[in-house]
Amino acid sequence: MKKVLLLTVLGVSLILNSSCKQEGCTDPFATNYSSEASKDDGSCFTPSVIYEEFWVTFTSTSAYEVLSTNHIGNSDDFMIIEVKDFLDNWSAVPFSWGEVDKFLYGSHGEYGVFFLTTRDEAGNNYYPSSPLSFNVRVAIITKSAIELNPELENMTISELKTLDL
Repeated sequence: MKKVLLLTVLGVSLILNSSCKQEGCTDPFATNYSSEASKDDGSCFTPSVIYEEFWVTFTSTSAYEVLSTNHIGNSDDFMIIEVKDFLDNWSAVPFSWGEVDKFLYGSHGEYGVFFLTTRDEAGNNYYPSSPLSFNVRVAIITKSAIELNPELENMTISELKTLDL
């Protein structure tokens, strides 16, 4: 009788403890991450391409900017950086504006960070005499998406947006 009672108590406590675990997405990189979930239910969703847009201004004391996207991602994700030109067209960086020998360069760091710098024709930092602002957009493409379709690396952001990714 004591064994049956003990097994019943143990069984009920196991059921109660297992039912207390909150199910949900436990992947902090997923768009539907739940900090309250302690058990992953397989519902995590991470998009293949993430888009963000920024404004950046360079001045007589700044020729270099470090920007961070809202997507942490992975170090092996691929990033496309584009800038809006003065005719409202998007162009890939490096980008030359007005003064033919001045360029905006961009590079991709790790975990959603990217760098922009203004340089002259010789590759030296260029400090504009008056503030110079650019509208910049980035697309972060996950490594798994690139592995499935390597051509994504060669597309513009406008082209990417026409795909169902």
